[in-house]
Amino acid sequence: MTTRITLSTTQYDILEHAIDHNDGQIHWFPDNVKGGARHKVIQGLLNKALITRDDNANCCVTAEGYVALGRDMPASAALHPNPEADANVDIRDYVLISLLTGARKSNVHSMRWQDINLERAEWSLPGVFTKNGDPITIPLVPEAVEIIKRRKPEKAAVYVFPGTGKSGHIENSRSGWDRVLDRDEVIQLADRIKVAGGQFEYNFDDPENPAFAHLGVLLKLARLKAADMQIDTNGARMADLRPHDLRRTLGSWQASTGSSLLMIGKTLGHRSHAATAIYAHLNIDPVRQAMATATSALLGAGKAKPTGQVIGLKTKTA
Repeated sequence: MTTRITLSTTQYDILEHAIDHNDGQIHWFPDNVKGGARHKVIQGLLNKALITRDDNANCCVTAEGYVALGRDMPASAALHPNPEADANVDIRDYVLISLLTGARKSNVHSMRWQDINLERAEWSLPGVFTKNGDPITIPLVPEAVEIIKRRKPEKAAVYVFPGTGKSGHIENSRSGWDRVLDRDEVIQLADRIKVAGGQFEYNFDDPENPAFAHLGVLLKLARLKAADMQIDTNGARMADLRPHDLRRTLGSWQASTGSSLLMIGKTLGHRSHAATAIYAHLNIDPVRQAMATATSALLGAGKAKPTGQVIGLKTKTA
């Protein structure tokens, strides 16, 4: 049984106009819907998974939105570039560059082509863009170089992660970050549904099913399925994961693989040793391993030699 979604007159008119006039893109609002009221209407449509919004605030009617109006999604809309799919590429690259460089969120947002030297595999940040005012040169590992090369446009551009706002680059990765958490929640819920004896299919990139291209719809269906099966969903969503944790992740892995605190501080651009001290507890693991290896070898060497036998020396006679 399909639950009918209730729409206000304003929500209905906005969806209908987007479908009839803008190929599903939302650009029009009634004259009496402005400012905060406009934001409230958009948020209501997002909550019902009737529209999707990318990091540049572009909104598009989802397959669920067509269904809510009793419309069939036309082939042209299914083939039309999905802003959420494009944004997924951006957030994927943003997450990977953040992990692979340990750079601050604001620096990744405003990453400029003129500061990147792909031949030397370096990213040079002028002091005016760093937190402590000191210029930083960040080595780019091969994986980071490949991502940046893939993003290089044919025409000259200023930013690696361009945006439509006044700054020219993406300013808020929150909606993209939420999609990362949404995908993980879908996977976690699907696993729990399977353990409970049910089944939930998901494919984030299935071109044959436009509904699955819209993550909000998929997540809503997964939550409804789990609720119907009375499955405990506590902890299915990583509510305490933040973009800044990407930066911390690189520092943590450096510490656990034996890098000194001095090296970690240099990687993350810390001026103060106190800022790097949080990784000290992780740095002890490779030290413990090195000690264990050394002492094992030491004790093994002792056991390898037989116990010595005391032999009396003959007295040399004149």
